[in-house]
Amino acid sequence: MLIYKEKRLMKKVLLLAFFLLIAGISYSQRSLNTVFTVGHTFKNDISLSIGGKAFAGKDLIITYDHTHNFATKCQSNYINIGIGNDKQIILLKYGAATKPYEHSHIHHTDYGVEYLWVYNGNDRNLLYGLSYTKENGFGVKAGLLF
Repeated sequence: MLIYKEKRLMKKVLLLAFFLLIAGISYSQRSLNTVFTVGHTFKNDISLSIGGKAFAGKDLIITYDHTHNFATKCQSNYINIGIGNDKQIILLKYGAATKPYEHSHIHHTDYGVEYLWVYNGNDRNLLYGLSYTKENGFGVKAGLLF
């Protein structure tokens, strides 16, 4: 039992370290290529998303979104693909959502949409917006475009 808890803790620490490392490296870029967002849904899910422009000079944006529910301890993973410009980013979400089922859990194919506005008020562009998926419902997002 103790080994299982240590493995879960190690996975969380590695995931957090990975997101912080990628965000730190990406923060020092000169052109706007990387999208990093943190979100919260009304079903007590928190999400981290990181990605960026797929091709230099193009507006295609691809991100990876990981969601964790604190009440059920279930996770969801999404790939977001969309387009963006200097004012907005529109992403389609597709992935798998894990939900509790009796004494275990079950995986559902999930899809949705995410809409982010870009605020150009300072040297680093801020993102804010809304997210919706079929299984997790509505949520809010905030982040950086750098």
